[in-house]
Amino acid sequence: MSSTTKRLTYGDLERVLTQIGFALERPTPTYQVFRYPAPEIPIVLPDRGARETLDMAHLLAVRRHVLENSLLDEGAFDALLSGDEPSAASQ
Repeated sequence: MSSTTKRLTYGDLERVLTQIGFALERPTPTYQVFRYPAPEIPIVLPDRGARETLDMAHLLAVRRHVLENSLLDEGAFDALLSGDEPSAASQ
């Protein structure tokens, strides 16, 4: 991740997770759960407004989860987060 990244929001993170196949659930008014179908990979985050600035700890935890489960490589994840389309070689 670049140190010159734009201000990221919870909406940006939701967009990326749904683009790569996570489904969003809101089991309570305070939490949201993103589930990946196979293997079942839940990510639990506080339910924040889409325009609220993303907490860096949440971003790093989600990024690590995605990378460790080989859902995307670093370049593809970072490209999606910045709004760019990842190259076919990065996926």
